[in-house]
Amino acid sequence: MILAADIGGTKSLFALWETTGSSLRIIYLRQYPSRSFTSLKDVIENFLADYASTHGCAPDIEVASFGMAATITNESCFLVNLGWTVEIQSLKERFPKIRKILVCNDLEATGYGLELLPSRDLHMLTPARQSIATVPPTQRESRRAIIAPGTGLGEAFLLGNKVISSEGSHCEFGPRSEIEVKLWRFFHEIYDHVSYERILSGPGLFQLERFVRQQHQEETSDSQLQPEDITRLALSGECAICQQALDHFVGILGAEAGNLALKFLAMDGVYLAGGIPPKILPKLQDASFLRSFCAKGRYSQLMSKIPVFVVLNPHTALYGAASLAAQAIHPGIKPVLITAH
Repeated sequence: MILAADIGGTKSLFALWETTGSSLRIIYLRQYPSRSFTSLKDVIENFLADYASTHGCAPDIEVASFGMAATITNESCFLVNLGWTVEIQSLKERFPKIRKILVCNDLEATGYGLELLPSRDLHMLTPARQSIATVPPTQRESRRAIIAPGTGLGEAFLLGNKVISSEGSHCEFGPRSEIEVKLWRFFHEIYDHVSYERILSGPGLFQLERFVRQQHQEETSDSQLQPEDITRLALSGECAICQQALDHFVGILGAEAGNLALKFLAMDGVYLAGGIPPKILPKLQDASFLRSFCAKGRYSQLMSKIPVFVVLNPHTALYGAASLAAQAIHPGIKPVLITAH
């Protein structure tokens, strides 16, 4: 049996999987609010206790794999948005009956999860177009990129079957216009260092709405709108302030997605993952996102030929964590998801 989990700043998704050959099947799934716990150990114990109370026994786990919104270094990591420190050796000591424990960055897990998704879980934003690559992907290593706004912002690259995680979201935000210079100043007063994650995230969308109110000289202290409220009111057309905030968000997301595509020359596609893109799909489908994505000066023509997809399945990182666990048991296999929960 495999235990796989996707640990994010808002929610933690846990699943037990049964493996048969190269196939993976979820047999038990639970979701928890991450901030209800003070450590990864606590939420693992809660999940195992929930399973035991339901089934009358503890699960026999061969491999556990945890995808986390964190930088993984030297057998440890720190989850910035939760304040958790995770030590792999400490996990092994706390859960000695789990025979092997793996940890990876959540975007790394998302990358591996992409390989398990059916085509219906990917929405293509760009029209069918001729590939810019001179050699087809079947004869070379494909090059793709992922950008995932949610509670935070994740970025990663895929070279063939290898996922390369990064912390590129913490690079400095580059304003593209006078209004974005004002936006930078607004965020600089709050955070000092203005990264793309500060803007392209749930908390960033909250601040964008405050920024637009300030520009319109409206009172901001009384605004209690949460990111999900802002997107709902923007998409419904009920709030002009929210519409402008979402316009800023999508324009900057397009620009940074384009930056990733250029830096890695992601000829085979850019994937918008994370919790936010599926929720704002109607806005991503208008011209503003692709206009920002392609606005790269002399490279605009090249950018217009790169396919862009929205990842619709919220369990993609969970699938990727399970895939890594399965490969730890059977090196070299290509896991196949036979039952989605």
